[in-house]
Amino acid sequence: MITPRRAARANGRIAVALRIVSAVLAGGVVTLSAASALVARRLAQRVVTPAPRLADTRVVGLDTAAQTITLARTEDTALPGRYGLFTSGSENYLKLGTVLSQSDTAVTRKLLTHIDGGTRLDAEAAFSGWYFDHPEQLRVPFTNELVGASVGPCPAWLFPADGGSEHWVIQIHGRGTTRAEGLRAVPVFRDLGYTSLLVSYRNDADAPRSRQGTYMLGATEWRDVDAAMTFARRRGARHIILMGWSMGGQVALQLDLNSAHGDSVVGLVLDSPVIDWADVLRYQARLLRVPPPIISFALGALSSDWGSPLR
Repeated sequence: MITPRRAARANGRIAVALRIVSAVLAGGVVTLSAASALVARRLAQRVVTPAPRLADTRVVGLDTAAQTITLARTEDTALPGRYGLFTSGSENYLKLGTVLSQSDTAVTRKLLTHIDGGTRLDAEAAFSGWYFDHPEQLRVPFTNELVGASVGPCPAWLFPADGGSEHWVIQIHGRGTTRAEGLRAVPVFRDLGYTSLLVSYRNDADAPRSRQGTYMLGATEWRDVDAAMTFARRRGARHIILMGWSMGGQVALQLDLNSAHGDSVVGLVLDSPVIDWADVLRYQARLLRVPPPIISFALGALSSDWGSPLR
């Protein structure tokens, strides 16, 4: 038989044990919540932090005699047409031509960048729709310009129309890329009589870095392109088309809403534009199988100081 005093001591020990267990469980919940918050913060930072291009295909073989390259088969690598390939090794970018042969696992394409017998490529590569990666490759006149923006001088390429023109197109590249993304559109607009201005903006690889060093997903970048519109109007532009690629589409929309030069904008051309960053983040998170609560955390982080770099 347990005496009342012994029972009290036993009950006391049980109570202490329960408090310890509760504390451990609570700590686990706090730890889990903290971990979820950290993952969410990292996910948000991944969106706003400039980062190198990610590999999305593999180089399977290289034939320098035939000037061909064999890539792992994907929906992209099997596409007809001319494309580019970001590589590492002795070459960092290759132009790709027509598909010569393909199987269930590999695609062989003609190389339009000449490579010699000593060329060595790493297996990891990134397929691209760019094709051109330097302005000289277009073989049309251009000048290097500097656009005076609040963040500092932003480099730009100016491709004048033959005989000059009041009709301009301003090319706005996407997240994680550079103004070279718009080179492929220059011949099209040139044939239509347009002068092309390919601009850079804060935190890309060409323009000055902002204090935060992160993308603001169009909310501040539009001001740098607005400065480019001022530049264009001073050079004689009267009718301006804004062409935005990916995040550049969001920048173009911000300009259309906020720019003092809105009266000169006669059209928008948007290629795969980002209209709603929340939708983009949810889609990417689903691909990564990120739990819905963490997605909500990340969306909140994008609108708070959490999205700033870790210190």
